[in-house]
Amino acid sequence: MLNLPGMEHLPVFFVQSVKFEARMKVIKFSILSLIIALILSLPSCGPKSIESDPVDLKSSSKSWVPFYGLEYIVFKNDTGSIIFKGQGKNQYYENKRYMTDQSGFFSSQKDYYADFEREELTFESDQTPYIITYKLESDKGDVGDWNYLTVKMVDGTYYSNELKMITYTNSDYDFGQVYSYKKSINLNGNVFDSVYYLKQSSRPMELYYTKKDGVIAFKLNAQELWVIDK
Repeated sequence: MLNLPGMEHLPVFFVQSVKFEARMKVIKFSILSLIIALILSLPSCGPKSIESDPVDLKSSSKSWVPFYGLEYIVFKNDTGSIIFKGQGKNQYYENKRYMTDQSGFFSSQKDYYADFEREELTFESDQTPYIITYKLESDKGDVGDWNYLTVKMVDGTYYSNELKMITYTNSDYDFGQVYSYKKSINLNGNVFDSVYYLKQSSRPMELYYTKKDGVIAFKLNAQELWVIDK
């Protein structure tokens, strides 16, 4: 019971008011102390980095690049031939953030990182500025896991044409694959099956690929279609 000197001579309603204000101060102090304790018990401010296990490429995805890495490949047309030489496969891991979790009222942001496997292969020609590249990448996120292959034909510094194909996924998500497909196609008298290809509309560049032989043909201008010499 809260009693102050001289309170017995004050009106009852005034005494009750003073006691009520004193109790409210005690309650406010208790609430403030509880809030401070809760804040001190929370994780430190700022994102929390969480490292996950490495994410490897699927072996089935690696079969989409049918080369050891040092092969010679010849493309021909009516005017001659171009020889490309593989520069060796480059296999490495890239550490990247793949997911952010901001769920929970008091939880701090959690950023998830992992090492993702990459595999690259380049074919170059001493006769021309043309370069053929293959890049396999593993990835994951909120929508699942996936591998994808980017096949690119580069003409010098400014022009290129590329196919992007999902080689593995456990998701129905649309990853934005960029290609057209034909079950069979005739290129300069050569018939190829299961062909992925892309024709650019802005410039007459064409690129053709199969899982069996890799890049099988390309066109860098309206007149010349180069086809692999098998």
